[in-house]
Amino acid sequence: MPDDYGRNVSPEVRTKHVVWYLAKYASPREYFFGTRHFELGTEWSRRGHHVAVFASNASHLTDALPEFNGRYMIEQIRGVTAVWIQGLRYGRSDGWKRIVDWALFEWRSLLAMRTLAERPTVVIASSLSLFSVLTGFLVARRYRARFIVEIRDIWPLSAIVLGGYSRYHPFIQVLGWIERLGYEKADHIVGTMPNLVEHVSQVSPGNGDKVVCIPQGIDPEGYNSGASPPSEILDAVRKSGSFRIAYAGTINANNPLDALVECGRRLRDHDVHVIILGSGSKREELELMAQGLDNVHFFDPIPKSQVARFLQEVDVCYDSFSSALGRYGLSRNKWIDYMMAERPIICSFDGYRSMINEADAGRFVPFNDPDALATEVLQLKSLAGSERKEMGRRARRYILENRSFDKLADKYERLFGS
Repeated sequence: MPDDYGRNVSPEVRTKHVVWYLAKYASPREYFFGTRHFELGTEWSRRGHHVAVFASNASHLTDALPEFNGRYMIEQIRGVTAVWIQGLRYGRSDGWKRIVDWALFEWRSLLAMRTLAERPTVVIASSLSLFSVLTGFLVARRYRARFIVEIRDIWPLSAIVLGGYSRYHPFIQVLGWIERLGYEKADHIVGTMPNLVEHVSQVSPGNGDKVVCIPQGIDPEGYNSGASPPSEILDAVRKSGSFRIAYAGTINANNPLDALVECGRRLRDHDVHVIILGSGSKREELELMAQGLDNVHFFDPIPKSQVARFLQEVDVCYDSFSSALGRYGLSRNKWIDYMMAERPIICSFDGYRSMINEADAGRFVPFNDPDALATEVLQLKSLAGSERKEMGRRARRYILENRSFDKLADKYERLFGS
């Protein structure tokens, strides 16, 4: 029967915890891409917990989030209390407005918290923004709640490695202090990356034993929509060649595809075709590199709901990750998409390996090495189709057995305490 929050909770389930989840960039699938915060929150709600997710309605990724008047708005989404914070709209992800928006989110979240009847027993602060770690600590201390820091993006290290900021920049120093404070004061540190413990142990010695890896997950139903891309795209892919390796996603400096194009150049006489689906700051440069190659094909982005069907038209999927952050491991939604589409993966990556090798569903090759990539592509091409299909089936089976949100919610729930 439904409870006061409109959730269907069986009579034997009683409320255990009130969870406040501070996650500025959270979004439910009802508006945009469904992030882990709302998916995990839905699972916890089904178990009888009261969950409130604090999220901003301003994002440089989408304009689809709710618009409203006032500092905040509260609505119920699948049993989760969504506390929408009025944000500062901006177009770039690296401008000063983003930092102002971070501070605004924390202040308005504190105001919105005063209107909630229940007080938290668990407070989760999810990066990014790192400012939420400070807010989460203060709120958890006030209410004597369990404090969990969730790291999905390692800041300020990301700003140093990817943004080129000096580690001695005053703002980086402030972020570093907040990061260390969070690691020191947290009851648990949840990382989506499998080797976060190495980083935590380096910047906050003695706190590595708090780290628990709870990676990115999936709602299996979200991959069964059957949405299909436009027929002209599917027809073009089918006609491109007999063996196709594809990349689907953002084309930027952090996921460079130069080696993939050069691999296509080396294999143009082997009936191997390269399919690149997406857009980004490096696409134009990549298209110039591919001029004259009739076996390299570019397609504009399509809705995420159509990607799985698109990937079913290729033989192998590709990814590349260049950042030094890779030493702490990756939990890539892209890999999940590839594996749920039952396709083997080749990844150019020199960091901490996981998922692909654990599922025996593909190969890692040295980063930015087109010769090694070409060799691996030909090896996969030489396999019988049934062998590649079995690799794909192993990939999907691994995700379903290890990455469904109900299983991840179970693991996370154990951190809440009694």
